[in-house]
Amino acid sequence: MKTNIHNLLHEIYPKVNEYLTGRDDPAQRALSLETLAKFKVGSGTEKFYDQDTAKWEVHDVVYFPMYAPLDAQQKKKKLAIYKK
Repeated sequence: MKTNIHNLLHEIYPKVNEYLTGRDDPAQRALSLETLAKFKVGSGTEKFYDQDTAKWEVHDVVYFPMYAPLDAQQKKKKLAIYKK
């Protein structure tokens, strides 16, 4: 199964990549692919309901993880807290 990060690194959604890595327009973010991969930023598509047209539309999206993944030591500490 391909991940959203895979989509970004392999430029499956070029408009998203251009927005995140571009440097030509002030609205672009100018981030490196290495930075995006480190923070597990990904790309994909989602359906959104448009009330004006009363239809579902598919849009390219950027996925930003809410939390950083925990390493093994951090997981162990968290589990210890919950077991109390």
